[in-house]
Amino acid sequence: MAEAVARALREERHLVVEAGTGTGKTLGYLVPALLSGRRILVSTATRALQEQIARHDLPRLAHALDRPVDAALLKGRSNYVCDLRLMRLKAQPALAGGIEEAALHRVERWLGVTETGDRAECHDLPEAWPGWQEIVSTSETCIGSACEAHARCFVMKARARAEAAQIVIVNHHLFFADLALRTSAAGVLAGAAILAPYEAVIFDEAHTVEDLATHFFGHRLSSRSLEGLARDAQRFSERCPGGGRGLARAGERLLGRAQRFFEALPVGTGRWRLEPEALAAAGQDHEAVAEALSVLADLCAPVAEMGNEEAAALGRRALLAREALALFTLQPDPGLVYWAERRPRSLSLHASPIDVAEILRERLLADVPCVFTSATLSVAGRLDYFLGRIGLDPGSEVETRILDSPFDFSAQAALYLPEDLPPPGSGSHARAVAEETRELAELTLGRAFVLCTSLRNMAAIHRHLASASLPWPLYVQGEAPKAVLLDRFRAVPGILVATQSFWEGVDVPGDALSLVVIDKLPFQAPDDPVVAARIEYLGARGVSPFSAYQLPRAALALKQGFGRLIRSRRDRGIVTVCDARLRTRSYGRYFLETLPPCPSFHSRDALRTWWQGGGASTRLGADRCSSMPHNGS
Repeated sequence: MAEAVARALREERHLVVEAGTGTGKTLGYLVPALLSGRRILVSTATRALQEQIARHDLPRLAHALDRPVDAALLKGRSNYVCDLRLMRLKAQPALAGGIEEAALHRVERWLGVTETGDRAECHDLPEAWPGWQEIVSTSETCIGSACEAHARCFVMKARARAEAAQIVIVNHHLFFADLALRTSAAGVLAGAAILAPYEAVIFDEAHTVEDLATHFFGHRLSSRSLEGLARDAQRFSERCPGGGRGLARAGERLLGRAQRFFEALPVGTGRWRLEPEALAAAGQDHEAVAEALSVLADLCAPVAEMGNEEAAALGRRALLAREALALFTLQPDPGLVYWAERRPRSLSLHASPIDVAEILRERLLADVPCVFTSATLSVAGRLDYFLGRIGLDPGSEVETRILDSPFDFSAQAALYLPEDLPPPGSGSHARAVAEETRELAELTLGRAFVLCTSLRNMAAIHRHLASASLPWPLYVQGEAPKAVLLDRFRAVPGILVATQSFWEGVDVPGDALSLVVIDKLPFQAPDDPVVAARIEYLGARGVSPFSAYQLPRAALALKQGFGRLIRSRRDRGIVTVCDARLRTRSYGRYFLETLPPCPSFHSRDALRTWWQGGGASTRLGADRCSSMPHNGS
């Protein structure tokens, strides 16, 4: 892998390499990146992996190479305390609901010792503390060099360190936020950017690139963002040199009109398609919001002309919000799908690109050599699906490699496909999954993940397990922050029931995890607005959406879930998929050919024999994953 990365950087070509768990892919790209002498961004899917690379992998590499490593860690603004916003929060006569004074004091004490202002260093701050959003800035609220706290700004310090480093560790969110900004029409004219220029990009956990590009090359307007703009205008009116009363009234007017506008939209739950006529019912309220935003921008303009950066930032936010509002009303771009999402305290409108391949070709791949790596990129032994989704064509422009894991899955893992389960979606399926989990956990003494494909399934399976009087602890996603929940599971292994965020990026090596139960094949909901639009897009071009999109995406997701089990050469365990379609549908073979080769079982007795015998793959009753029988269509 290191040779392939070095060659790609030297020849300025793209590289896509699937490196199975245990191959050491992080060192496989860090070593050639460091030795290349080029300025390179390493982008990860999560902040946790950023931290691991910066705090553990790079120091180990520096020791092994016996040379200093010129690298910096850079995160998005929401990770760093803003001194100005902290001062203004403390100056308020009363703290907003949920912002405990004790937590605020802990932040102040920590600020006395931290050099980075990075929340990851403030270990005793509650993860869900609502006050954090009040003491960080955004690109819209930051006033730059005009800020009285600019000299000690943690964001500016972090960016300065990154600008001077050869290797910069970022995350996909920050990378694509920067790419969307610098390649937008306004960004090109203004020379706007978050990241300093770079000569190559290495994407770790690259299987998430399409989803992140979809998010950042789209548009969004939320009730929370308009409420935040209105409240910031009201707060600024108290400090505004002249015209303060007008700004206060404008903020109050915007707040009321925005609330009425979002309340007038069609009621829905989760995510739903936003048809043009859906906004017709809110027509008058839409016009009222647009007028309120114009008034706010007009009031900010003369104050901004006097050199007040805070007024200029407020005015820009109002104009951008007005443009976004017009976009959702007119829906002028057929390449975007328009949809809405309701969350507990917010309703948001989205416009997402249906196909990001062309966007990535034009805005990323045409400019810098890129290395894409992950343990899960290939489907049924091929990389074509991933290449097509990110805009790469097999051939001279890209080198591809598939590097197998060094782990012996034939001895370390077994796939169990129970027979006679009710079909997914039936009223009795969740109960059957819980019962299957309980029976298998008797074999592994708990130490199990139950990975669910929806929150509803997770709640139902957890409810059935909770009523079963288990002899092991029962954990469920949401009862504590993810990191805390994982720490509890590692300390006292039991059964952990979880959904999407535990399917990937979770590492529990050793004896704590011996069983992974997957409730059903992880097909995306076909009525999800983005998925539905992509299905329509492919169908209109004469391409089978199921074969070209839905099936390979689900196969990769299943491969991610399977990957939670074997994390080291000493690990051993069972993956159970509670979905008969793996055996009865013709596409079942496609899923099985995507998974690591291991013995598979249909009988719990045969599985027990394998488990108690130490994992010999030749036990009676075992089939190889690659030769699983299937029938039906």
